[in-house]
Amino acid sequence: MRPRPLVRPQPTGASASRAKVTQALIALSIVLVAFNDLVEFLPLGEIAHDAFIVIFPILALRLMLSEGGLELPQPVARFTLAFTFVVLASIALNYGEISHAFFKGRSGMGRILTQSMILAFGVLVIIVYHRVARLGMTAAVVKGARGAILVMAFMGVLEFASWYSVPGLTDIHTALANVVHSDSGPLYVERLRMTAFEVSWAGALLSFFLPFAVVRLPGEQSASRFYAPLALVLVILAQSRTAMLVVGFQFVIVFWAHARTRMDKVVYAVAALGVAVVLLAGNTGLYRSTATLLTNVIEYGTPKPLEADSDENTSNITRSVGIRAALSMFKTRPLFGVGFGQFGYHYTDYVRADDLRSWEVREYIDDGNIKWPPSYSIHARLLSETGIAGYLVWLGFVGTLTWRAFRYARNQALDASLRDMHFAVGMTLIGVLLLGLSIDSFRFFGGWIAMGIGIGLPTQPRRPAPDALRRPPLAAMGPDRRRG
Repeated sequence: MRPRPLVRPQPTGASASRAKVTQALIALSIVLVAFNDLVEFLPLGEIAHDAFIVIFPILALRLMLSEGGLELPQPVARFTLAFTFVVLASIALNYGEISHAFFKGRSGMGRILTQSMILAFGVLVIIVYHRVARLGMTAAVVKGARGAILVMAFMGVLEFASWYSVPGLTDIHTALANVVHSDSGPLYVERLRMTAFEVSWAGALLSFFLPFAVVRLPGEQSASRFYAPLALVLVILAQSRTAMLVVGFQFVIVFWAHARTRMDKVVYAVAALGVAVVLLAGNTGLYRSTATLLTNVIEYGTPKPLEADSDENTSNITRSVGIRAALSMFKTRPLFGVGFGQFGYHYTDYVRADDLRSWEVREYIDDGNIKWPPSYSIHARLLSETGIAGYLVWLGFVGTLTWRAFRYARNQALDASLRDMHFAVGMTLIGVLLLGLSIDSFRFFGGWIAMGIGIGLPTQPRRPAPDALRRPPLAAMGPDRRRG
């Protein structure tokens, strides 16, 4: 691996113009992560509807041709080799079943190919954004994250207005939704999905954009006063349990990071919370309505009560079936699983008669329906498809990068902006681990981007350039040398 200078010289002239173009592409790539419900661009399976796959090859070529090329970091190489070995082992041990598997028009080997493409794409994303961090262009990532939140908020305002049929805004939302949601369609329940194809993924996107949006760029005091409340409002309107869990946990981490050296803030927050609880308990009607609202949100993902003829929430049933099926597969083959990408072919074997209460489950087991059975958890899916071996490789890689990011975020020798970037990486990866409890976040680009940035960020204080260290102060130079 080539050594990297601790200080990158400031570009001038033509090189400055090239750098600006590169930074614009980086920022645009981050904004386009927000759009994952578009018409299919390329036959890339699950990621075919993401706008990110259009800009990513352009950015990669730009870095290769104009910014000194790309390099494979050693941690990524080790992870790729280890995970590939586990995948090949899982295929070899289950080859008889995989070679004959066919469900919903897809073969077992074909499914391995599409999932391997996603894995390879994720590794390429790490390599590209590792180079972005090594070039010192992470400010473009921050600006892109802020732009993405503003774009999601703009789409959210129009979507919220459409709930109440506001003239003009409803028409604009319908026109934009036909493009932004060209895959799933413009019609959706009254839960704010913004630019994502569903509310859970809206929360996943915000859990990536928010940590980077609040990074302090050089010369800034704080960006959290605007972007953090805005993201919180969007999460509340999304009414997604996944979003509330992840973003809420991130808010707790942010609060603790800022308050651990200021106990007065902690005391004020606890006191305010105590006053709120006392006031709430003093009003019986408000207390009951608040308790009912929170119960509905936690259990059903919406503050509205269920319909009278509905005994259980369909989403709860479907998620529990998927996760239970994955864990059952893991118990059957704990070491290397049932084979990479093979969860859907075994799904029907673990569906019980009682699970058919969910119309979604009925669609997933119907061979004539194109909807593929989801595992609803990256943790459960990796355990079922790659066993404990593959899961530990993935968890060890993500966990190590998370620990590393928070470790350097506390290093006071680094400047504030660099500490914030490490902190943003750690926050995003914590989000990936939490998201994995209720969605299959393997294809989540935000996680791969954060991994690449985390590996590429400097871990030592910036030092003056060597020429600056050798140059004596002006006052110490003789009069003849100053004139010359």
